[in-house]
Amino acid sequence: MPFRLVLPVRTLLAAAVLLAAIPPVTVSAAPPPCPLAADTLVAQSVGGSVYGGIMTDFLTDNPLDTGPGKTVCWWDTDTELTVTLSRETNAFGPGGSTTPTEYAMTVFRIPDEARAEVDLLRQNGISDIQIPTFQLTNASGLGDSAVWVYQNDPSLNIPSAGYVVKRGADAFLFGVIGLTEAEARPKASAFAQAVLSSQTP
Repeated sequence: MPFRLVLPVRTLLAAAVLLAAIPPVTVSAAPPPCPLAADTLVAQSVGGSVYGGIMTDFLTDNPLDTGPGKTVCWWDTDTELTVTLSRETNAFGPGGSTTPTEYAMTVFRIPDEARAEVDLLRQNGISDIQIPTFQLTNASGLGDSAVWVYQNDPSLNIPSAGYVVKRGADAFLFGVIGLTEAEARPKASAFAQAVLSSQTP
């Protein structure tokens, strides 16, 4: 099957202006494979065929430069689902985040009105946050510690979710985009378990 260019929500926002300013480009070759998870493992986890690999710069098959210590992969599917996986090395090292919750607050796009409410709840010691457009709850059984994040920003009209996992000093984000919370959570959980089990700690 030919490679199809479908981008995650956060990437779509960042790339919209750039893509509007350049002529259409046909991408025919597959991107480099993701070094964090094989396509077959991702497909088994989410229950369907996947297409993609490591995120590219959109114009060539060169991996996108996300800076030192960070790898971002994404996969398209035959349905509305997009799957993402990222790892940032030493994200919990000196000068980094201290918890998965703190890290999640830096990588998820939270609407300003929701962020104010989330910040207030966190300041009052509430760790399991449930508001209409954003959920942030502790999760067990993944890495050293983890949180589940689900957001449904009306301005985007595309829900996104994921587990943020601390494993040693590294941060993993196992994301699913385009599903309801009830659909997203089991797929993200299976995805996270499969990837973490396949890697040497």
